[in-house]
Amino acid sequence: MLTSSKNYYEYKDDIARVAALGVKAYSFSLSWSRILPFGRGAVNQEAIDHYNDVINTCIEYGLIPQVTLYHWDTPLMLQDTYGGWLSENIVNDFVEYARIAFGAFGDRVDHWFTVNERKSTRNTIANLPAYLLQLSSFATNTLYQHSTSRTSQSRTSNNPSTAVKVSSSLTPKPITSANLC
Repeated sequence: MLTSSKNYYEYKDDIARVAALGVKAYSFSLSWSRILPFGRGAVNQEAIDHYNDVINTCIEYGLIPQVTLYHWDTPLMLQDTYGGWLSENIVNDFVEYARIAFGAFGDRVDHWFTVNERKSTRNTIANLPAYLLQLSSFATNTLYQHSTSRTSQSRTSNNPSTAVKVSSSLTPKPITSANLC
């Protein structure tokens, strides 16, 4: 059974079941608080190892790993220190977290999502401070650059099957209220 409470321990069985159903991709979220317990600073290597194993297990079963960076788990230290997402200080901390994730997993992950279920927050998005809209733009551009960089590298390979397909949804677009919801 796929449940978030058991998935941390039973992900190998879950991934095997998903693959047996003929599903082509496996989507999961990283925990910012697990990778950076204090939101910044020292990286929890056990978390990196865990997510590496999740990704490698996906690949072993022929599933495309699709990774969400933020699933509503702001590290408590950042919340207590400056109010989390209510402060512009979150931008640099999130950017560093994203760089750590891209560096650790980007060699095997082509499909990245910044925020889990962004459309379900439609009412909240209308009231976001401007710096969060800029962060959204930064994340889109960073994901685009990361994907195109990997595409360029793989196109120089002699093996055409390793080419990365860049989704048009990663192409940077101007931020408007229409594409935020």
